[in-house]
Amino acid sequence: MPTTLNWRELEKLTQSISSTVAGLFVEKIFVPARPRFLEGFLKGELAIRLSSKQHSSILLFSIRPRHPYVTIRENEKLKAYPEATHSPFALVINKYLYGNKVDHVEAIKQERVLIFWFQKRDNRQLGLVLILIPSSPEALLIEKINDTSTILASSKVSSKVGTSFTPPDGSKAPPNPEVRDDLLKNFRLWNVINEELEQEAFCQRMSKVEQTLRKLSKQTKSSISHQERSLTEARKDRNWGHYGDLLKTALSDPPPLQTNEHGRTVRIIKDFFTGGALTVECDPKLSVQEQVEKFYQLSKRNKRRIKESEFQLQELYCIQNQTEKLLNTRIEIGDWSALDNYEKEAGIRFGNTEAQERERKQPQLGKTFTTKEGLIVKVGRSKDENLALTFKLAKGNDVWLHARGRPSAHAIIQLPKGKTASLDSLLDAANLVLYYSGYDYRSDNPEKVEVDYTFRKHVKRIKDSSEVSYTNNRTLIIKIDSDRIKRLTCRA
Repeated sequence: MPTTLNWRELEKLTQSISSTVAGLFVEKIFVPARPRFLEGFLKGELAIRLSSKQHSSILLFSIRPRHPYVTIRENEKLKAYPEATHSPFALVINKYLYGNKVDHVEAIKQERVLIFWFQKRDNRQLGLVLILIPSSPEALLIEKINDTSTILASSKVSSKVGTSFTPPDGSKAPPNPEVRDDLLKNFRLWNVINEELEQEAFCQRMSKVEQTLRKLSKQTKSSISHQERSLTEARKDRNWGHYGDLLKTALSDPPPLQTNEHGRTVRIIKDFFTGGALTVECDPKLSVQEQVEKFYQLSKRNKRRIKESEFQLQELYCIQNQTEKLLNTRIEIGDWSALDNYEKEAGIRFGNTEAQERERKQPQLGKTFTTKEGLIVKVGRSKDENLALTFKLAKGNDVWLHARGRPSAHAIIQLPKGKTASLDSLLDAANLVLYYSGYDYRSDNPEKVEVDYTFRKHVKRIKDSSEVSYTNNRTLIIKIDSDRIKRLTCRA
């Protein structure tokens, strides 16, 4: 890794840094913002803004394991990350070094160790020690009185505080490592470090997306297995509707209740379809009419169970296919636009601001779909979700849709600034309103339904009610479109 410098390179770099920072004052110590990393910053990286009346520089250093570095850039505007957690070490050096003047920078001979010495005060001199050994990097704040140096703070081991500091002797260092002069010229090192950080952030984000998708795939496969078992059991259940039909034909002369060899109460009913007899378990507490109704109820419940399992399986198959497709996607390292699209398709959003954290912890409002032109449509699936979607999530210029004159799902089309919704997007959203309001897209003769749409700012909630009123609306008269529903919901 080119940013890992050997002792000769650090020695040469120290000369350049010393000539740049000598005479400058510590203005600010902060954690730099790294917006492309998952946390928005890097633990173990610190920046020191040094300035005078004529000059300003940023000293950047890292004590991350395997990634230690130090570099400097004049007149650089590096932003601080306000939500970053400051380590105890950072707080201590800020307390001691703020306002201090840099005297010079020293490189320990044949060692990857730099010391930034600050101006003496009453025979006392503070020093910031950077130990840039990749396997065990560390930063120390030391105080030198006469010839004795004492450790005031350590980034790594608090037990060192109060002990004396002795620079290493460098006896085990390689005698004459190669110096990459091109890396040390014209602040090239600063640019190389930032290029490598960009690559590291890209790989970290890519790895996180793949990890999230693999976890989702595993959960989806488990859910599919559960739903398939449930569907198989439901299909193997007794034909309750057939039992009800047979017993209903015998209402005028019902067969008597009997007890079988297992001690269960049964009726023996003639099966007109096969010509034989059918033994059916019955509840002795129910009349014949009530038993017929019970059979029909069990039949409806089983059909509903089958339908719900089939519905859930279709959604799960769709999710699994999409997840596998995303996992097989290959993106070239450094193609941030492709990675952003990849994260959006995967439904993953990274960030670490307080607002994003609050948003992450809140439950998602509405089911989300995307129209052909790329607009986001959200649909409420319950009374509470409808109200939250309309009055908490939607913005004033988002398009709001509702079936006219009847209870229905609410839908919103989220519009970017300056964007309008095409007729095709309106039809997508209107069909989703009907679909989530219980209209069957598989019907051979669907009814025509009026769907109103208006801007969200024209929708008001009726006081002390869960209902709404709206104005300035237009109306679409449509039949639910099975092709649109299949495209939007991934149904075959």
